[in-house]
Amino acid sequence: MFLRDPGTQRVIDEVRPGCEWVLAEEGVPTRMYDGIGLLYDGRGWWQKALGNTGDEPDYAWVRPSAKVSKCITLGIGHAVTMIIGTYELCGPDIHNNPEGLDEYALIRHAGLPEVPNVPLTYDELRDFMSRWPHEGIVWHHPDGRAAKLRVTDFPR
Repeated sequence: MFLRDPGTQRVIDEVRPGCEWVLAEEGVPTRMYDGIGLLYDGRGWWQKALGNTGDEPDYAWVRPSAKVSKCITLGIGHAVTMIIGTYELCGPDIHNNPEGLDEYALIRHAGLPEVPNVPLTYDELRDFMSRWPHEGIVWHHPDGRAAKLRVTDFPR
């Protein structure tokens, strides 16, 4: 949502080009979950590439023998069908389990509940994020665009 200082990789008080729609309140703010980003395309699972910071995420096919594949199976549980889309895989052994889950869970990004009263100015967001107990906020535009802001994005 904001540009980054190339030296610190922290955000600065300048809106990233293409994210003006967030300030125009055209998106819905939702909670960001701390897990492994996945895409289900109707045939198989794809994992978001590690370290990807571009506008369009890169995904790599999840091999059935991979550990994450076993976690996906546990996260699906008894579901009979899966909806095409993106998910966050959270649970034990994933990023030290910041979500505090006892079992694996697949959290579908589409349709997450709106987080009320999220401010939109840099200073107010910095203050809000200093008290936000989760990884961050993701704004979802009706046309599919998304803008992310993590708690750790602000200078300390």
